[in-house]
Amino acid sequence: MKTVVTEQPQQDNKIVIEAVLDRDLEDINSNPDRWAFYLLSERLRYDMFHDEWEVRHGAAIGLREIIRHHAKSAGKSPNADNNEERNASWLDDLCIRVLCLFCLDRFGDYVSDSVVAPIRETCAQLLGLLFQYLSSESIRKVVQHLVYLTSNTQWQVRHGGLSGMKYAVAIRMNDIGPLLPLLLPW
Repeated sequence: MKTVVTEQPQQDNKIVIEAVLDRDLEDINSNPDRWAFYLLSERLRYDMFHDEWEVRHGAAIGLREIIRHHAKSAGKSPNADNNEERNASWLDDLCIRVLCLFCLDRFGDYVSDSVVAPIRETCAQLLGLLFQYLSSESIRKVVQHLVYLTSNTQWQVRHGGLSGMKYAVAIRMNDIGPLLPLLLPW
């Protein structure tokens, strides 16, 4: 839908504004070979690396909610034969983007004597949700990268790695056994 001003044959100074269907958007969104949230998720994945922290935070929140409700259908196509593979690939790609954000994000909101890192925290929550749907091999690789992040010299990167570990452990408490040697390599 888009808003347009419609000219009306009238005598006084009135303007008619109406919402009309945007045919260009209709064509893009009606592609039956795409996941229903394809365009939105692509935009949010792109916005995860925006210059403004509010945009990055909003993108992480949006992706977190999409994953909360639609992770099993992420990246799938109604007419594809390899949907499980497409789903796993899409989720793995999102994990990589979250790990990149942990490395790149330096925003900290200093409140009184403490620091709040809303983007890293929201991305850690997103990563925790993703852990419910990832293969064991993908989880192992992500946890290895989180451990690696904790050895970085930048405190923000270490914080991102530790936040990711916190949600990995919280989500995978039932099968924590294989993760413990990875999380505590010392």
